[in-house]
Amino acid sequence: MTKYGLGPNGAMILASDLMVNYLDEIKKEIDEYNPDWIFVDTAGQLELFAFRDTGPLIASSLGFGSIQRAVSFLFDSNLVLRPNGFISTLLLAASVQFRFRRIPQINVLSKVDLLSEEQIEMIVNWSQDFKALEDSTNERESGLIRELSMLISDVFVQMGSTSELIPCSIKEEDGLDILFGSLQRVFDSDKSQFY
Repeated sequence: MTKYGLGPNGAMILASDLMVNYLDEIKKEIDEYNPDWIFVDTAGQLELFAFRDTGPLIASSLGFGSIQRAVSFLFDSNLVLRPNGFISTLLLAASVQFRFRRIPQINVLSKVDLLSEEQIEMIVNWSQDFKALEDSTNERESGLIRELSMLISDVFVQMGSTSELIPCSIKEEDGLDILFGSLQRVFDSDKSQFY
């Protein structure tokens, strides 16, 4: 921020863009560890990584040789408690999947330790049954939000089902075995990399 005279947002954008200049060094460091798995946590602001040209470039550049990659999209547990929040997040997940079209995507419901079992079940059910999502939207939303939510969810119905939503909690270590199993199915090998 000081060097380039930028505020926090501008500095994050520039840092993401400058990362491209260090990809060879990053790949070398990764290779030195010879890991079975690599998790790359990107900036929390979705537009910094997913919607700028540098995100897909970084993801494809770090995948060298036989390394397999996947994108994990996190559904924020607090945001998806209402149908319109779930549908908005589903739309973002679909946008990310579209941007990284050649890289498989796994959707994760994060921080489920903050939710009750009933809430987790409801959210996962929405991801599998758009009729249940439609019914909840009709019951819990109103006005323009309800109408827009219904129109957007209809698009997902026409496209078919979305990818599985895996409830996980790092704090409680819940769902990590299911996430690992999903990664194994996506990569279909014992020694794979995750981006």
